[in-house]
Amino acid sequence: MSFSEEYKNAMKTVKLDERKVEDIVKKIETRQKKHTIHFVKPVTVAAACLLCFCVTLPVSAKTKGIYRIIESISPALADTFVPLEERSISNGIAMEVEAVHVDGNQADLLVSFSDAGDTDYIHGKVDTYDSYYFKSYDVESTIGGQQVLDYDAESDKAYLRFSLQADGNFNKDKMTLSVKELLCNLTKEERDINLSGIKEPMELKQVEINGWGSGQIDEIDELPTEIPYTMEGEMEYGMAKFMVCDGLTAKDCAGNDITTTAVAMKDGVLRVQMCMGDVATTDRHVELFLVGADGTERYEDFSVTWNEKIGDSRYQFYEFYYWNNVEDMENARMYGIFHDGGDALFGDWNITFRVE
Repeated sequence: MSFSEEYKNAMKTVKLDERKVEDIVKKIETRQKKHTIHFVKPVTVAAACLLCFCVTLPVSAKTKGIYRIIESISPALADTFVPLEERSISNGIAMEVEAVHVDGNQADLLVSFSDAGDTDYIHGKVDTYDSYYFKSYDVESTIGGQQVLDYDAESDKAYLRFSLQADGNFNKDKMTLSVKELLCNLTKEERDINLSGIKEPMELKQVEINGWGSGQIDEIDELPTEIPYTMEGEMEYGMAKFMVCDGLTAKDCAGNDITTTAVAMKDGVLRVQMCMGDVATTDRHVELFLVGADGTERYEDFSVTWNEKIGDSRYQFYEFYYWNNVEDMENARMYGIFHDGGDALFGDWNITFRVE
């Protein structure tokens, strides 16, 4: 690696002040929320999402882009990561592991994608559409997630962040990151959600969910009784069935856009249901914000997701729940940031590296 000697000479261990860590967590939670939800309990932000590495390094032309990306999350992180330079090229696109931190069974990676040669695919944010695979010798990543960070025009690179946790300690001598699919030309658009037609009450139907997420509870059994569900087996392996709004079905929804299928108030819980359309080859999702009468914005308290099929097409649905401070809905409003995954590119990106 061209930077290896410079890095080794520069490295020294530092610790972040606990209050600074809390500030970073809050900023990351506010600015980097991704609606990927799983049955397994997500890695805690403090354990798996912080780049609390070591070392202040001189900024070269190659590392300026990385600093800009990390500073967009929190300036406090800009001087605390360990750069790495490993590269893989497939289908005219270069994947590069730019920074990494491994601590026991926690791994955090900064990865970039850029055009190689004469290709012109990368000119905005990208997403691996959960097609990544990470391992080291005897253990494999079991839970965690990926965050779409940003596109840096000066370096012409799109950055991603992988925060992963294994069932045992990672072996730093040989680690491998593989990616099979890349979504390019990601777009986002802000749209208002009409709350004037809230139905109260609304009929419910039972669906078998394939994921859930929450900013208010740690375990699904902490849900308020106003959100009924049934469970068979353990959460990691069993299936949960929820009573959701009986709104528009998949045949009534756009295949290439996000459709609001129901907005209802039932038992003091605001329910907003949306269809992401056909998601077989794209990642389409929405971030919802409920704005109270006092102007305070917040995410949903809980959400579930499930699929409905039309022939060979798989339509993905979400239902978002709000049960805190939803009494004054006449003076509330809602808007969403609608994300579309764009074009899918397939390749075979593989990088094997070691961490000093």
